[in-house]
Amino acid sequence: MERHYRNFCSYLQECLNEVREQLEKFDPKLGLGEDNSVQNH
Repeated sequence: MERHYRNFCSYLQECLNEVREQLEKFDPKLGLGEDNSVQNH
């Protein structure tokens, strides 16, 4: 079961990367995961 869970996690990770790339294409300002919380301006 644990191995299945790991596969699922890596699958989710892949999906998130895909979604992030698509979002950045549509709106580069989003820049997910790029210090936006640190530099609010």
